[in-house]
Amino acid sequence: MKAIVKKLRDAEKGKRGDILKEVIFSPEVTGNRFLRFSVYSGKPGTESDLHVNPGDDYFYILKGSMLFEVDGEEIELEAGDFVSVLEDAPHKATITGDEDILLIAAHCDECPLLKQHKGNK
Repeated sequence: MKAIVKKLRDAEKGKRGDILKEVIFSPEVTGNRFLRFSVYSGKPGTESDLHVNPGDDYFYILKGSMLFEVDGEEIELEAGDFVSVLEDAPHKATITGDEDILLIAAHCDECPLLKQHKGNK
């Protein structure tokens, strides 16, 4: 089969601060050294830790809202919003509103196409 199927119930569970992180695909699972795909969830008032990643991050909010801090600037995000964070930018999330957050994230620690594009600017 030319597809890899991974069930969320079997995902590697961890935390980013107080927010649950469930890693669906990662280099360890797929052998692809470039892409990590995760689902994050948390209750209002919970927050992640302030952290920096070696590559770019992409987040799509499916449900809920959050205050997202990137490199010292705050952005209000809600369901349907997309945000990308460039490598080495400190960032954290605080869940706001009345409902739990649910978002999907793609992390690319070594994106050859992005690094090539950034180098051509």
